Amino acid sequence: MKKGLFIGSACIDVVIYLHRLPKTEEDIHPIRQVMSLGGCACNAASAARLITGNVVFAGAVGRGVFGELAEKLLRERGLAVNIRAEEENGCCYCFVEDGGERTFLSVHGAEYTFQREWMRTLDRESFDYVYVSGLEVEEPTGDALIDYLFEYPGRKVFYCPGPRGTSLKEKNERILSLSPILHLNQNEAVRLAESLSAGKCSGYEEAADILYSVTHERVVVTLGDQGAYCRESDAGYAIPAVKTKVVNTIGAGDTHAGTLIGCLIKGMDWKKSLETANQMAALVVGREEPVPPEEPFFDPEA
Repeated sequence: MKKGLFIGSACIDVVIYLHRLPKTEEDIHPIRQVMSLGGCACNAASAARLITGNVVFAGAVGRGVFGELAEKLLRERGLAVNIRAEEENGCCYCFVEDGGERTFLSVHGAEYTFQREWMRTLDRESFDYVYVSGLEVEEPTGDALIDYLFEYPGRKVFYCPGPRGTSLKEKNERILSLSPILHLNQNEAVRLAESLSAGKCSGYEEAADILYSVTHERVVVTLGDQGAYCRESDAGYAIPAVKTKVVNTIGAGDTHAGTLIGCLIKGMDWKKSLETANQMAALVVGREEPVPPEEPFFDPEA
């Protein structure tokens, strides 16, 4: 069976629920606060693990209170801690407004860094997919991470640029030369396509066409309550969303990407994999935690 490597962060999300974001100098009372394990790669690996056991998480866990909590929660989630760093672990303050939309204040620590020597124990393993996100690529150590990807051309890169990663011109050009599978939301797809074409895009479908012309590999665009769109060799097609009540959108995109990878590792076809990813994402947006429940309420192979 195939196997997936997820490189990136495991941080603590301090999730603060409030009716709306405060204005400057305003003093408001949040509805409630919860702490949970987050980080794009961690969320994606957690979702993939619910589909297949052939998942390895490769993210640094640092020192301090947040590092100790991250290690504890990783083990509870069934993800081995393979890398420890001397620097402090960071956290992310997540403000969730009525309706589920979120705003992030990320304090990056050891979990967003990359060192080549951390991967020595994993170099001997055979991986078919390797997940990376723009949050790690944008860091000063992002070039070392990209160098590592070039060392293993047989691994299919699954790249999620994210909201800030779409502006990483030179780094993105290097990753795109590896013909990765791209996974973005519609705003990210348009921004990345426009940065590459130096022109305006009429929407996500045109953006996906441009991105496909660069990578010659599938481009997946998530569309919120409209589902997902996939551009592949012949044309693009849409997979409708699963209707649900939105509580919290944190981790929905990560879960969608991780589920998709997990299904592909398991040998499912692309359309079924995307349908399952939509189902899992719907479970997440209906929960307070940014990952699906340990026992999803559906059979991914049904």
